[in-house]
Amino acid sequence: MSTDQHVAVDATDTSAPLGDAKPAIPAIPKEPCPAEETSSDRSSRPTTSSPLPPRPSPSELPSIHYPLTKRKWNIFRTWSLILLFSSPVSDVPPLQMVDDLFLTGHASYIFTIVTCLIGVIDVAPQLCIRAYLLFYYPFYRPLGASRFALDFFLWNLSGAFIVIAAELIVGTAPYHPLVRLLAMPAPSMLFWLGFQTLICTVMHTADVKTPIRVSSFARGERMPPGLYSYIEDIVSVDGRAGQPYRQALRARFEASPVFRAMLIRLSFFWSVPAIVLAAALTAIIFAAPRDVGYAMGWSVPFAFGAIWTVLTIFHVKHVITGEKAAWAHEHDPVVVDDKETAV
Repeated sequence: MSTDQHVAVDATDTSAPLGDAKPAIPAIPKEPCPAEETSSDRSSRPTTSSPLPPRPSPSELPSIHYPLTKRKWNIFRTWSLILLFSSPVSDVPPLQMVDDLFLTGHASYIFTIVTCLIGVIDVAPQLCIRAYLLFYYPFYRPLGASRFALDFFLWNLSGAFIVIAAELIVGTAPYHPLVRLLAMPAPSMLFWLGFQTLICTVMHTADVKTPIRVSSFARGERMPPGLYSYIEDIVSVDGRAGQPYRQALRARFEASPVFRAMLIRLSFFWSVPAIVLAAALTAIIFAAPRDVGYAMGWSVPFAFGAIWTVLTIFHVKHVITGEKAAWAHEHDPVVVDDKETAV
């Protein structure tokens, strides 16, 4: 073959072989996979890296979008131990054997064991796990909060359990335990959570600014209703919904007046009866016979919580249905034959 029959090969054409030379392939930077990341890498991620739900259109009601079926186990696993070791079931043996225990001189030991079970198995692990998730994983933190801020529910719950631990320690310290004082942890929890919820709700209705950070509400913003921080923090951390849920709940709260009014009503619905019930139980515990006061102090608060939870579920379902209908009627200009039509 003559030389003029050769086809000139462009040097820039990497598809044609040039002797033994191989085309240079630019190196692609390798991204670390989750298994290669260290704990310091995870803790240094910015909070904006978490997947956040898309912003709805102005005519669309912001959706909270929390599929409970996928997270029932997380919530059940977290709260089952709390209910088990704080419910009357864990205190029935001391109640049934209290007279025999005083006669044999072993009452102090039994009540001390029950107190240790409540503190070691119930309180301490839950507080530690929650603090670990909030400190090391930005996905679970409140919006715009640092790792040291944790969340409002953790600080609130820690204060309540400090009060309860003091009552249990003082009640079990004497040789003959102070049974009436040992019946006060559940009413004390009602006092603590009831007053905190009521104060936050009154501050919200009075348009008072937050003196400290309340979960995703930074200092200086308007105080949210009392139940808002409970819903946000429990679902985001215990339910493993994270920051996407915090942002979706905030968007729904700011966009829907019906949703805001519902949270205000429910905050009063829970806080005022809780305070009244706690005051009544305190009077009964220290005025009624010892066994009667002990039994009511550990049983009535949980019955109250169960009944109020069922009533709350029915009320929320009814309000959400009306909220969607009102939103559609307000943001759709024409409604014909109960069918929404756009103009």
